Amino acid sequence: MEWTEKDIARAAREGWKYRNGYVAPIFESEGNLISTFDVVKYLARKAQTSQWHRDLYMELPWTDADDYAARAHGWRLWVQSNRTAHIWSCDGTKLATSEDAETFVKQQASKENPDPLCIKAISKLTKLRLLQGT
Repeated sequence: MEWTEKDIARAAREGWKYRNGYVAPIFESEGNLISTFDVVKYLARKAQTSQWHRDLYMELPWTDADDYAARAHGWRLWVQSNRTAHIWSCDGTKLATSEDAETFVKQQASKENPDPLCIKAISKLTKLRLLQGT
């Protein structure tokens, strides 16, 4: 995604900025975005209804904010040294096995109104598996 002056101004109005592939809050703004974690959560939420936010969110690396959101649903994306990746169950009460977790994520990503977090996880997983031939 190429950034224009219009994109920079839009992000600033929302209380965040984009630098070198990462996002951060603008500390002088009056919004509720006080940490990078908050910005990533905000973008994931906005990605459900805004293509611009979705494109940006999908380009961001997998972060602790994504992990936190995934764990709330009982799964996590496990990446080992950017070589292998798996979707694992992290809460046996919500998703009993890692196979259940991966199925859940794939189902959420393929719904009519897909969950951007699940799309991002499948995208990262697929990319790493293609790179490693697994």
